[in-house]
Amino acid sequence: GGGGGGGGSGEPNACGTGTRVLVIGTVGSSFALCIIMSLMTLCAIVRQPATPVTIAQIESDGMKWVRSKDGSRLIEYTTCGDVHGQPVYTQHSFGNTARQLTSPYMCKIYKKLGLRAISVTMPGFGLSDSYPLGEARSLNDWPDDVNQVLQAENIGHFYVMGVSAGGIHAAAVASAFPLRVLGATFVVPTAPKEVEDQIDSIADGTRFFKWILGMQYAGDLAAYIIKGISPKNLLPVGAPDVHKGLQRIRAEYPEIENEFVDDQNRGVKHTYRGWTDTVELLQAPPPFSMKTIGKIVEAGRKVIVTTAPDDTTNPPEMQEWFAGQIPGAQLLRFDPGYGHASFMMP
Repeated sequence: GGGGGGGGSGEPNACGTGTRVLVIGTVGSSFALCIIMSLMTLCAIVRQPATPVTIAQIESDGMKWVRSKDGSRLIEYTTCGDVHGQPVYTQHSFGNTARQLTSPYMCKIYKKLGLRAISVTMPGFGLSDSYPLGEARSLNDWPDDVNQVLQAENIGHFYVMGVSAGGIHAAAVASAFPLRVLGATFVVPTAPKEVEDQIDSIADGTRFFKWILGMQYAGDLAAYIIKGISPKNLLPVGAPDVHKGLQRIRAEYPEIENEFVDDQNRGVKHTYRGWTDTVELLQAPPPFSMKTIGKIVEAGRKVIVTTAPDDTTNPPEMQEWFAGQIPGAQLLRFDPGYGHASFMMP
């Protein structure tokens, strides 16, 4: 009896403590498992194919259209500037649409310079159809898509301009049709992941977004969430240098910021698929020979790659790599102050 009394005299009960720890641990593990299962379910729910775009949707939005070479997709595009001017194929940046580079502000510049801009929306953005869910998009398909537009507009020879993620798309076109290209400008273009991984100056938020958007299921969920976030709230995290650059531009050219933000919203008006379907393509090595673009230089025409020293979205090392792939390409360095938003300055 005395032994039993001693056991209840305030000494720790190892068995009781262990039981409580086991219960808490079991509850915690169950809760974590529940969260993981819920996220997996949500990812599976949002990983859905986009509904097909209709011709009526495109035309009611004031855009033109063609079908892909195999007839499976609708591709929206638009034109502006001097209708009799030199044609310039322009390619928008990630998250935007053909209207980014054919905004009212840009169209005034084209007209003043005697240029006719033709801008095409990448698959999964704006009102260009996405590829079927699970089918990887290749940059080797893009020249055929653009050529469908050029043929519809009766364009033979043309200039090329691609901005940011549009740079490698424009490079694919220039590589496919070097003898038709009158000159090319690649504005602060991106580079493959093998180059990106060697760069320390990329903004943490930019690197995170590329990582998460490039993952199946998790990327679908991230893209779905991004669709509901205003670009003005997203840019400070995902592209802080663009955010800061736009703040500087706003004072003198408020229309530039407004048109950029409006077009970012238009980028997800039909689907969020472009945000996740395009990242893997951008991070892979180009599936075509960039050296072929050097034929443009051999023909006595210019190939220019622009860069900005304070760009933390696509840092200068990316443009140095890009220019290094094209024999005879010239590197044009912008002054600091606008970061990646340097491409928006007049």
